[in-house]
Amino acid sequence: MSFLFPLLSSAAPSDSSSSGTTPQNPTFWEQIQAFWNSICNFFASNIWNIITWFAVLIFGVLLIYIIVRFTRFIMRRRDVNEIAVRFFGLLIKILLWIFLILILLGMMGVPITALTAGLSAAILAVGIALKDFLSHLAAGIVLVFSRAYKEGNYIQVDGLEGSIIGINLLFTTLKTYDSTRVMVPNSKMVNSCVTNFEALGVRRVAIHMPIAHDTDLEQVRQILVDVMKSDGRVKLDPPPLCRLNAIKPDSLDMFLTCYVDIEDYWDIYFYIHDHGYDALKRAGIRIPHQQITVYEGHEADQMPTKYEALPERVEKDRDDMKIKRLNFMDYDEFTPEEVANIMAHNKKVREHQRAQKAKAKEAKRSKKKTNETKK
Repeated sequence: MSFLFPLLSSAAPSDSSSSGTTPQNPTFWEQIQAFWNSICNFFASNIWNIITWFAVLIFGVLLIYIIVRFTRFIMRRRDVNEIAVRFFGLLIKILLWIFLILILLGMMGVPITALTAGLSAAILAVGIALKDFLSHLAAGIVLVFSRAYKEGNYIQVDGLEGSIIGINLLFTTLKTYDSTRVMVPNSKMVNSCVTNFEALGVRRVAIHMPIAHDTDLEQVRQILVDVMKSDGRVKLDPPPLCRLNAIKPDSLDMFLTCYVDIEDYWDIYFYIHDHGYDALKRAGIRIPHQQITVYEGHEADQMPTKYEALPERVEKDRDDMKIKRLNFMDYDEFTPEEVANIMAHNKKVREHQRAQKAKAKEAKRSKKKTNETKK
């Protein structure tokens, strides 16, 4: 099927005319006419080869499309990370296209042996030059297939701490607590010790709070446990815990711990500090610090408090109130009923979010009005 070279060889104008004479200097029009005749003769004599070539091209394109879609479908059914699905889909597509192009070039008479050898040498040279890049790439493949982390996880790696906002095959992007964007090479994510604070869906709040030496420990335990239980976002199983952690020269170190959902960690962390300190002041328990206090008589300490009492516990609504995103590929996998259920769920979530925003806005307006009245 090497039908391209005859066309190239016949592209030169013929030296003999129809009358049998041999013109020394053919005109430009005669050259164009000879070239056109060679093209017509080429297509007339190789019509089936050309049809076969285009048939292989069309069939190859369709086959590549089917293989890539089927591979992505199987990987998604096996719950493979979407990054890995896209990467391997693209890799398979590139390899299949290279294979198809080599077949088509062979049908046209191009010597593909030398072309394949040159391509292999080029790939080897690029691989040596980009060895660090390939190490990051290999680590990225390990990450996306192991599913050790996912977007949104709060992790600590090599002294860096933050939430994962993006994972690709080269870098893992973190957003630190001070809103700094840090890109960590995937090779470091694989070769370093990584602490994932959110792998189990809950996170432990651990707080150290100092108290004076002359304090009733049982009273302190009860107060601080009540503070943790007062917020409905704190889980009661396992129960909140308060214990004496260390006896220091100037204080007793109380250790508080409880478990919360991932998204509530920082709110509860500061809630316990805020209300715990206030509850201890209401009970007359001093927070020690390095000072010398001289009393004349038995004057009572003036210890103002911020809150009148602990707020009433309100259980957190732990329903799955999150928007479920759909892309165009999901419509091929889900049934119309499943898509309709997801859309109804999203509508319910949006209504819930609007109600929560309106409630928060009303509470803020009421608090502002109360403050103005006090003034």
